[in-house]
Amino acid sequence: MKLLYTQEFDAFCIASSDADFTLLVMQLRANGRAVYGFGERKTPGPFVNALTKPDS
Repeated sequence: MKLLYTQEFDAFCIASSDADFTLLVMQLRANGRAVYGFGERKTPGPFVNALTKPDS
């Protein structure tokens, strides 16, 4: 969160399959940042659904 408020980033990447990052993703998205995730197929749905969707 410190990076969100001290630097000018357009997007963040989280490399994890851990649903504990869901709230972090939601906070970053609420602050207008894109958040992309990379993890295993076992990643819980709520975490996946909170991430920014790639443009089709």
